[in-house]
Amino acid sequence: MDTLTQSNRRSHCSKPVPGQVAKTLRERIRSGHYQVGYTLPSERALVEDLSVDRRTIRAAIAQLKNEGILDVRRYCRPVIHSSIPNLFASRLIALVMLPSADDNHAGCARQRVFWGINEGLSESGYHGVCLDLAQSSVGACLNKAEREMDHLNYALNYGFGGVVFQPQAYNSNRDLVRKISKQVPLVLLDRQMPGVQADFVGIDNRQSASEATWDLIHQGHKRIAFLTSGEFSNTERLEGYFQALNEAFPEDPYEMILTPPLNNSREWSMFEAICRLPAEKRPTGIVCSNKDEAVRAAGYLSALNIRVPEGVSLIGSDDIGRTLYSGSGQTATPFEIGKAAAKLILRRCQDPSVDPAHVELPAGIVARDVINYVCGESHGLNG
Repeated sequence: MDTLTQSNRRSHCSKPVPGQVAKTLRERIRSGHYQVGYTLPSERALVEDLSVDRRTIRAAIAQLKNEGILDVRRYCRPVIHSSIPNLFASRLIALVMLPSADDNHAGCARQRVFWGINEGLSESGYHGVCLDLAQSSVGACLNKAEREMDHLNYALNYGFGGVVFQPQAYNSNRDLVRKISKQVPLVLLDRQMPGVQADFVGIDNRQSASEATWDLIHQGHKRIAFLTSGEFSNTERLEGYFQALNEAFPEDPYEMILTPPLNNSREWSMFEAICRLPAEKRPTGIVCSNKDEAVRAAGYLSALNIRVPEGVSLIGSDDIGRTLYSGSGQTATPFEIGKAAAKLILRRCQDPSVDPAHVELPAGIVARDVINYVCGESHGLNG
């Protein structure tokens, strides 16, 4: 007995909305109760069976038509399409997340995202698959955009039931990602893509930068700089940085914005000049917009014989893993990010018509040093 019929028998007071009726019809088609290529029962039969009025039945049928499940023609019963990729997709969910510097270590960020996805999917009979094509068919010679395109096309062409994707090449493959979002459930991690209607899981960038700045303030730092690479998410982090400084030092906040050299240049004259300022003028703490900039800043500081964190305290947004051995990092636990992504995938598998959800996780401070590696803790989910 399907969900809608059970709920109708429990309570005749509440009237099912078209979305609930559409879900019931979708489940019946998936189970084979209504066969592909054949017509649905008449409106009269559905009204009696589901205890709803004709208007609700027609709205539900219109919804399934828009999803490409039904072929609706005037004066004819709706016909179930013979090819319904969304409805009969595989229960395998692809994780498209390119390798990072810490992928050689057990328990790296990508692995923990994958573990979180699988824990969130397992009870519903779905399973995650981490596509590691970068080490096989793709080849190391291809750039990020080409590698992402190969991963995404593989997930689409081999019938995966959903995709969890962390964009690294920004909008290079936007048209392909938009195509995927229309055919299978898609969750974007960390970065949104303009023009793509998809569910999203990331961290609260404004809140995380504010808390990172406050962490340095509580350590006694008054001259705190912000290192940004210019990504959109960094605009929100910059706002959080300004917010914390103006709250802590409303009369005279020390604000300094640093930008890294282009093309991974070994020369960073501006950074060197700032670090050679008199002790009472140079920054003693730096909030970095992402892990790569934190690692790069640490390298430059080391070349200038400035120790981290004794000389300058660094905090890098995102999970900086084992690549920064001193200072602090900031992250929502990748495991929780994976679980949140799985929740959104399952939600869309059950009802492809739901509006895209935007989930932001709070980020905590993670201590790093040569001996110990402490995984960050998430303080719960928002959204």
